[in-house]
Amino acid sequence: MLKRGATHWRRSTFCATGECVEVARAGEDVVVRNSTDGDNVVAFTPEAWTDFVEAIRDGEFDQPNELADVN
Repeated sequence: MLKRGATHWRRSTFCATGECVEVARAGEDVVVRNSTDGDNVVAFTPEAWTDFVEAIRDGEFDQPNELADVN
């Protein structure tokens, strides 16, 4: 369990609304939370975090064009 205030959370400089994803280190793990719901945290091993970030960069989570037009 993370102690409130014990972790230095970072968020994107593109976050203008305050409703953003925040990332921090907790020991060796990388932890992620929604800035509006700080009680729920997801932890990644460093290897899993690297895989996740690479998948984002590779476009694995991009929506197909026909879905992007609907949103």
